Parts: sequence; C-alpha cells; structure tokens
Amino acid sequence: MQSIISIDKLSKTYASGFQALKSVDLEIRKGEILALLGPNGAGKTTLINLIAGTDHPTTGRIHLAGRDITTTSPTRRAKLGVGRTFQTPALLPSLSVLDNVILG
Repeated sequence: MQSIISIDKLSKTYASGFQALKSVDLEIRKGEILALLGPNGAGKTTLINLIAGTDHPTTGRIHLAGRDITTTSPTRRAKLGVGRTFQTPALLPSLSVLDNVILG
C-alpha cells in the first residue's frame, strides 16, 4: 500500500542545543490512523510542526505522498494540504463558526 507520510532519520536540534528529535523513522500508509502519544517534551509537537512545514528539520527527510517536502518552501508546503487539529480548541464562544474559521 502507498505511503502517505514517510520519515527517514529526522532530527531537530534547536539553536539552544536542545535536541527535540533524534533520528525518527516513521511510515504511515494510506488509510492508516496514527496517534502520537508521549510525555511532555517527547517531541510530538515538533514532529507535527516539521510535517506541517512550520519548522525545518536539522537532518533527515520527510516525504508526503511521495514528494520530498524537506527542501520545499513553506508557501509551497502549505499548498500540499497538510492540516492539523489541536487537542484543546481555541474557539471564541462569542463568534459564529464561520467567524472562528476566518479568524483562525
């Protein structure tokens, strides 16, 4: 079955020297469901940010539907249709659904 996300030896070290990810390998095939679980500081958000293109890896490769997005510009990555949903919604109850979407 076709891989939708393929990650090879992905690492992220911040300027402070903190290593958030160390040589992560992951393959998600079409139709699979994945849950990222772990304690605070395990690198879950960093991994999602790298896949979504809001951050750049230090080393490694990310392939999305067969396309290497590691060297793709953030604007181009946004057009690939990667989205994410957070655990805690950040909705303003005084606004309509449409207004919350526009604001988000």
